[in-house]
Amino acid sequence: MSKLRVVDLFSGAGGLTFGFYYNLINESFVRRDNVEFVFSNEYAPQAVKAFKKNYGENIPVIAGDICDINDEMIEQYIGDQDVDIIIGGPPCQSFSTVGQRKYDERAKLSHQYLRLLEKIKPKMFLFENVKGILSMREIFYQEDEAGNTLYEEVKKHRGSHEYITKEPIVDHYGDLVINRLAEEFDRIGYNIQYRTMMATEFGVPQIRERVFIIGIRKDLDLTWEYPKGNGP
Repeated sequence: MSKLRVVDLFSGAGGLTFGFYYNLINESFVRRDNVEFVFSNEYAPQAVKAFKKNYGENIPVIAGDICDINDEMIEQYIGDQDVDIIIGGPPCQSFSTVGQRKYDERAKLSHQYLRLLEKIKPKMFLFENVKGILSMREIFYQEDEAGNTLYEEVKKHRGSHEYITKEPIVDHYGDLVINRLAEEFDRIGYNIQYRTMMATEFGVPQIRERVFIIGIRKDLDLTWEYPKGNGP
């Protein structure tokens, strides 16, 4: 029996990994024997340490910046077999409505997900992020002749304390991030759909909403239906 081949990006400590690695049988988590993780990738050393603690040597880990994963490395890990699915949730801090919502370098790491998706061309992909990604706009900053971002000093207050910080100077705003992602997924060759899902509806005791984008390669006769939650 062929196995489902998975590439796991922005794996963190392995939360999203868990659902593909284990199956729930009789209220116990049992490792799936029909799933093979081709490789995972994580940048933060502590997260890599936790991931290896959780999964041992069963999942190859590329520890380091996703920007450094080149074609040769990809081909080395993938071999001559196809990948069935890429999973991953690029850093969400930039999109979160709780944070400062800056279209910074972390926000742009979604481009690396797209780069590897275009190179590997799996049958499907799963892209997970916070709900704020649906309302976040691209922000383009002013640059000097060398292409360096220009900053200005801004006064801010925290309680009664006033302080000065440097902020990038906004040049103009672009399209919604989700629209830009949809355009790129379409260009690469995927039909997508996305839905906001609440953790409490799937047995997780947290009021936590996440957006799940599912993409299916256009040459495949496959359909996807989101699971129905059971309510809080």
